[in-house]
Amino acid sequence: MRIIRGLRSHPPDSPPSVVALGAFDGIHLAHQKILDVAAGRARELNARALVCTFDPHPLQVLSPSPPEPIITLAERLELIAERGIDATVIIPFTPEFSRIEPEAFVKDVLLDALRAREIVVGFNLTFGRGARGDARLLQVLALRLGFVAHVIAPLTIGGVTVSSSAVRDALRAGDVAAARRFLGRPFTIHGPVVRGAGRGRELGFPTANIRPDRPLLVATGVYAGYARAELPADVRRKSVLGRSPSD
Repeated sequence: MRIIRGLRSHPPDSPPSVVALGAFDGIHLAHQKILDVAAGRARELNARALVCTFDPHPLQVLSPSPPEPIITLAERLELIAERGIDATVIIPFTPEFSRIEPEAFVKDVLLDALRAREIVVGFNLTFGRGARGDARLLQVLALRLGFVAHVIAPLTIGGVTVSSSAVRDALRAGDVAAARRFLGRPFTIHGPVVRGAGRGRELGFPTANIRPDRPLLVATGVYAGYARAELPADVRRKSVLGRSPSD
């Protein structure tokens, strides 16, 4: 998958595209549905399957209490690539960019710059100045401007609508099984092994202190899982992960 950082880096002579639009901050099952529809429609139209997303997350810029990241940008791109997407355009989200009117964003960015012929979004997407843009406005603009809008309906599991908020709530409650159902995969963290207090020597089995690559969402407790070490060999072992209140 090609990664394009910023609209200025997007080739102006690129072929038409089907654009999946969103923050995609968890790549949970609902996000995967959006990506799969975009990839499928692109194949049917012989067009590019393209993701338009943002970094940082818009709420990191606009909200005084932004949500914690579920995955890093690198993980996001890796998971997007697995869905058959040809290219991802990462737009730097700034206060200035947030003031673009939603109609101008659709016309100037999605249609003119990214050459979208069809646009795929989730039912709860908002975009543009003051979050005035939503799925309903996109459908209105589709009729006016001559593109096709696909709005993906809510996906529910166990009576809960799958969303990034639902994933975060499950992790904060320590319900990693629910988070896995929403994500469609186990929740993972990455990070280097660092020196700790040495208390593991008293336990009688190997331990490792990991500096996580993002703030930990998961609640204090002890969890069964797997650990994978890249060096000296890429091995996967059953493990127990503990998070103390001081982490």
